[in-house]
Amino acid sequence: MSEPCITNTKAEQEKNAQRAAQIFIRKSPRSAIGYLASGVLYKNQNNIQEALDVYRQGLQLVSSMDGQYNQLLCEERALSAMLVKHRCGFYQRLPYDIICRIFGFLDYKTLLQCVNVCQEWCDFLLNWPDFWRILSKEAPQVSRSTWISLMRHQAQELDLRGPMSAVPMYNFFTFLLHSNNRHIQKLSFCDFIISEPNAVLLGQVLESMQPSLKHIRFIDCDIHPDSVVGPILTSCTAATYVSFSRSTRIPRSHNYVSRPSKSQITSSSMNTYSVTYLKLAFEYPPNLCLFQVDTNQLCGVIRQCPNLIHLFMDSGGSAHHGYCITEALKHCPNIKNIIVNDKAEMPQTVTSTITEREYDSSVTSPCFSRPSSRTKGLCRLVLGGGAVKLGYQDLMSIFKRTYKTLELLYLHYNGTTITASSLNKLASYGTPRLREIRLSTEDDASSENRQQPITKALAALFASSPALEAIDINNTFNTLASFSRYDAPDTAGILEVDDKVLRSIAKSCPKIRHIRVAGEHRFTKEGMLYFATKGGSGLIYLEADLDRSSVLPVVQKLGSLQRLHLRKDAYRVGEEVLGHCEETAVRRILQERGGRLVVV
Repeated sequence: MSEPCITNTKAEQEKNAQRAAQIFIRKSPRSAIGYLASGVLYKNQNNIQEALDVYRQGLQLVSSMDGQYNQLLCEERALSAMLVKHRCGFYQRLPYDIICRIFGFLDYKTLLQCVNVCQEWCDFLLNWPDFWRILSKEAPQVSRSTWISLMRHQAQELDLRGPMSAVPMYNFFTFLLHSNNRHIQKLSFCDFIISEPNAVLLGQVLESMQPSLKHIRFIDCDIHPDSVVGPILTSCTAATYVSFSRSTRIPRSHNYVSRPSKSQITSSSMNTYSVTYLKLAFEYPPNLCLFQVDTNQLCGVIRQCPNLIHLFMDSGGSAHHGYCITEALKHCPNIKNIIVNDKAEMPQTVTSTITEREYDSSVTSPCFSRPSSRTKGLCRLVLGGGAVKLGYQDLMSIFKRTYKTLELLYLHYNGTTITASSLNKLASYGTPRLREIRLSTEDDASSENRQQPITKALAALFASSPALEAIDINNTFNTLASFSRYDAPDTAGILEVDDKVLRSIAKSCPKIRHIRVAGEHRFTKEGMLYFATKGGSGLIYLEADLDRSSVLPVVQKLGSLQRLHLRKDAYRVGEEVLGHCEETAVRRILQERGGRLVVV
């Protein structure tokens, strides 16, 4: 009984508003306000002829000097054109009010289907106020301009933002599937919860948009990884940019996943994909077994992407990263970037400026940096975080295939896969193009692995990298933070830099311009002075825990140094501080060079 009461109340309100508008017209017949108010009320009730009569009456009485005369004229012309159109086509057989009542019995899904029947039905629904009320109720996230561009087949970029419940989403995907939207080139979903049935339907939608659809992004969308690798990803045959990303941090999973055999790799179809950029970053719940990525199917997709240039993967979940990387190196001859870390994002680099535009093959602009290597081969390799799943043989295979072309290398030392042996092997191959290297330790690595310093391997690696411009070594972890660098040598940090490493850099890396050493180290005052004397002529940035008595002579010898960041990573008995005179002199020298001093 409540619904009729609401209806009667609304009808009574509209009746009272119309009565007030008529009273205003009688009191002020030469003002456009009353005619406009009365016409809007008639139009909202689908009484087009009555609204037109009111507007025409106002045009006869209202002066053209009235401020709202032009608005009254525009409303009259719009309704006149609408009625002329309504008297053509299927409107000849039924009055406008009857057609409105017929469409009023249809639900959201059926109305979307009616849009695709013919141009006349589409035009009618776009001019019918009740149609927009239904759309705003069922899909409030989709703007009116987006609906119009979709229904008139004019949209080239479609940016959809949730949340949207399952049933309206299914109906919206159904509309996209049955409408001719092959002109859409970029499609973006943000904050959507896509169930498996909707993912299957979305895969059909994406397939129907080929081959014009080139750019697909899913941001903060809750999608099962199997649905991504399955119906969605396999439908993007002509897309060049495909990205699945979540903004929250992924909990690590140390559960090692076995390397699949070649016979286990499955391909959903025989299609060859045009994708050049592929990003897979998911948010995993605590129960990771429910959200495992099918490595076999993922490798099957990678095998069918001969144009793949950029591969980004998160380090969580259960996918075997080592096998995915080796498959990409085997079957994707144009591959340039492979990034595996917590968020599947390219870390900030020192030697080059990397923007999102570089990854979009549809953008051709000389304003962004690209890898300098013109020959085919991997240029950037990032294996960050202890959850990266690859075996020692996988890493050796990756190094063997990429050592000639690598320009940027980020490794997270864990003492099991990435070890002194693996770095020595890479050094034996040589890295002639390597420009930037970043090594870091694992916070929760076992104490057994931490007691294996790899200074010899570091020295050998730097000696085989003549093009190095930036070195970043992060040897910080909580357990050893309280040890003195001069005490307990057997418990030293695994990535400690000593005098041999500095001598290797000074002799073999003439292009070095950025050095950062964070955490425990074993180089001495004499070692740093040797480096400043024999090498580092082009060094611009230095960040390390230097002996305070060596700061001024080091700055004086490094003639190009502009920024010096003095760290305090270890406790020393009788800790020295940088004297006031020395600090003033250092600041003055660096300021003259356009730089500055930072003391922690």
